[in-house]
Amino acid sequence: MNREKAQFGLEDDPLYILMRKICIDDGDTISGTAAEIHARLSPLDKDFERQHKNSISLGKRIHNVLEELGNEFDIKIVEGRGHTVKYTISARRPEE
Repeated sequence: MNREKAQFGLEDDPLYILMRKICIDDGDTISGTAAEIHARLSPLDKDFERQHKNSISLGKRIHNVLEELGNEFDIKIVEGRGHTVKYTISARRPEE
């Protein structure tokens, strides 16, 4: 039930919509800190910019839906110096 709720919530999430467009439709990778990703995605969608006003809210959102996003995306998280976190997000490749 919780998984269904989370998936339903993702369907309308501007972050999820942009990740699908960039990673799955375009075959590109999203990488960088939450600030870098926020700067890349904000100009692409006004709803994204309204929902994620800054990189802190974006980083929290990624961590909150990490499990659900993992169904469609490969997400690597590397913690660096000074509490920085670098994300690398790409489309999940089918298992062979």
